[in-house]
Amino acid sequence: MKRRKVLQIVASSRGGAAELIRCLVKGFDPAEFESTVIMPDDGGHVGEADFAALGASLKRFALEAGFRLPEFLRLRRFVRCGKFDVIHLHGARAALWGRLAAFGPGRPQIVFGVHGLSIVHYMGLKRRALVGVERLLSRVTDATLCDSHAERADVLKWKIAGPQRARVIWNGIDLDRLAVSPGEKDATRAALGLSRNDGVLVTVCRLYKPRDFETLLAGMAEIVRVASHARLLIVGDGPLRPQVEALVAEHRLGEYVRMLGLVRNLGGVLAAADIALLITKGWEGLPLAALEAMGMGLPLVISDVGGNREAVLDGKTGYVIPRADVPALVHAVLDLLENPARAKQMGEAGAARVRERFDLRIMAGKTAEVYRELLVGVEPGEKRSQALTPFDE
Repeated sequence: MKRRKVLQIVASSRGGAAELIRCLVKGFDPAEFESTVIMPDDGGHVGEADFAALGASLKRFALEAGFRLPEFLRLRRFVRCGKFDVIHLHGARAALWGRLAAFGPGRPQIVFGVHGLSIVHYMGLKRRALVGVERLLSRVTDATLCDSHAERADVLKWKIAGPQRARVIWNGIDLDRLAVSPGEKDATRAALGLSRNDGVLVTVCRLYKPRDFETLLAGMAEIVRVASHARLLIVGDGPLRPQVEALVAEHRLGEYVRMLGLVRNLGGVLAAADIALLITKGWEGLPLAALEAMGMGLPLVISDVGGNREAVLDGKTGYVIPRADVPALVHAVLDLLENPARAKQMGEAGAARVRERFDLRIMAGKTAEVYRELLVGVEPGEKRSQALTPFDE
């Protein structure tokens, strides 16, 4: 078997796509794929040590900022001289930079991982322009990978890819990275000043759109009126941190909400919680935060947007609630706090579902199948267009 060179590109080290790439690289057979990763050095939680441990190289390019010609030309030289067989682009910004950089004779096979189709949620001229660019660039995109069936439906609706090139591959997570010692729940609670009797809620996300902190914190204000032992941990950071802090103050939740920022020991924080929340008002692919919470045995209350229903089975592994519905959020959380046996049963069902359907090895295996299909009969430096066989979960 000839070892193939694969380049993964993402425009931020802060979001879920960076972790997703780490999981892909970990799941690939290094005897089959030689992995190189491009991401900016923007203070995220995934970095050089993570990829070095997996035998992959990380190159830094400033893709998080606006378009800069010198940086683009440096990227283009790297991509065109790298003799890569596949370039896998994660998110719209990386896909724009990467496809322009790769464009030309003898380009590699190009895979676009959508990860939440945000551009269709803009309005007016901006949406038309962004969708128009995607339709144009789809001509040099050999496969479009969607995190969920809901996301694929949007891709087809907006004609960003044809049905033969748009596939669904559910995200996978690294359960080994979340593993904790038996006593870590109590230790983490003690370190956070929480007691065994507290009902601990946790949300893990970037503090940025499309998250709905207005609904989350309005709901929390109602929850603590009934369950004064409830506490909320907000894990993550981002541009909306000042607004979130202002909402905490507005609802007088200083005693009940802890903002932890980025944490390295995510497994420990999740182990300390009883219930996970992910409240969203916009687009969604298939969020890693939801899968990680389920993988740690937490029942999940999640907004009914994007592919969330494909992760959470309503009434079985958690509750899927209407978008921006404060009463529904309050009802779901109180039900789980007041019925710990039900919460435990849902958490166990969610953990089993993650092991069965959302392990990183499953995701990496199906992604590798796409690469292989694109590369059948293709030598390095050759271009081959092919209609992919549609793949569904």
